[in-house]
Amino acid sequence: MSKKAILSNSMWGNLNVLFRYGLSFFATAIIAKKFGPEDFGVYQLALAYVALFDALSFINPSHVKNHLVANPDDEAKVVHSWKVVNWLLVIAVMIFITVMWLWGSDRAFYVLLLYSSLRLFFRVYDFPQVLMDARLRSDLNQKSQMVSTSTFNISRSILAILGGNLNLVAAASFFQGLGTMLYQVWASKKINLALKGKVQKGFTWFLVKQGLPLTFMTFLTVAQLRIFGVLLPNRMTLDEYGSLQLILKLIEPVTSIGTIIISANYTLLAKTFTENKRNFLFRFMKVSLLTMASSFLMSIALVVFPQDLLLKAFGSAYKTGIEHLWLGPAIVAANVLFSLSVQFDMLTLSYSRTVWKCCMSIAGYVGVIMLLERVSILEALSLNVAIPMFTVLICFPYRRLKKFFKYT
Repeated sequence: MSKKAILSNSMWGNLNVLFRYGLSFFATAIIAKKFGPEDFGVYQLALAYVALFDALSFINPSHVKNHLVANPDDEAKVVHSWKVVNWLLVIAVMIFITVMWLWGSDRAFYVLLLYSSLRLFFRVYDFPQVLMDARLRSDLNQKSQMVSTSTFNISRSILAILGGNLNLVAAASFFQGLGTMLYQVWASKKINLALKGKVQKGFTWFLVKQGLPLTFMTFLTVAQLRIFGVLLPNRMTLDEYGSLQLILKLIEPVTSIGTIIISANYTLLAKTFTENKRNFLFRFMKVSLLTMASSFLMSIALVVFPQDLLLKAFGSAYKTGIEHLWLGPAIVAANVLFSLSVQFDMLTLSYSRTVWKCCMSIAGYVGVIMLLERVSILEALSLNVAIPMFTVLICFPYRRLKKFFKYT
């Protein structure tokens, strides 16, 4: 049963990646070619900020899954807590954007950021994804993510074709949130999920307090990926930054495969860890090998793809960036290994190691970028290989590996 579940969950995870990659490629080509490297870079910078906002979930989904595995009757209470905390998050983000718009130097960017953040209003209704995973229905969760990807990329592609305003394209986040919410409501009814919350005094604070370490780690995990993009605009020209972001955007679906496939099997692996550490280690190794194989094949396909066709799709203005795609497999390998190592730490409850690892990665990016007055595209991509790989090697000493391998 577990083998069948792993294959099924991994299959949907891979389909999710392929689906996201295809639609994202199509939408990115339209937006990048229409607006050029400079505006495309500004748009990607706004999305980097939204990713950081999205990571500020004071109720961590992984903690909620773990809680529901042990306490399946708490679903309705979790729903209420999720709604309350995420409304507070949305209010906090809107206050931040308003303050920065009033006192910031680039008001146009914060207007763009506001439009890009519209999907956060629908985050309040994202709780079915967590409940589906807790019920071992990861297939529905993966389908929900596919709906989110399709509505976002299709809507922003149409808006880019119809209008020449970058704010209009950013507003596609509204349709992303709406489409995902509608699918989750339908899927919830299909498996009889509780859509109404149940109030219990002190339960929300209990979830927040218990999940705070995981929340902090999740934010650090996202931050170590996004801080790189937030800092670089001051070290590159906007044209170079836009070309760099195009390359990272092409590679991103492949690098995220580690998180997606592990997430698809997270509840199953977490349950196995509590029951039998030996079986957990074998299952994690199987999932990791599947992840590495899938990501390697996809990264090679990206490299061998004819550059002339890429230039035709995105425009000759991105030639400098596309010429560096040969670094793609190395970037994918380093970031997938980092992602797998973080997920392993979280599954084995080694939270301090995860915090240490993410802090090292963030410090590495910030330190190196701050030391350089100017960063080239090659240097920026090389940092995306060196820092994750170095962090993984430093934070996984042989002594700890021996401790886990004794179970085999």
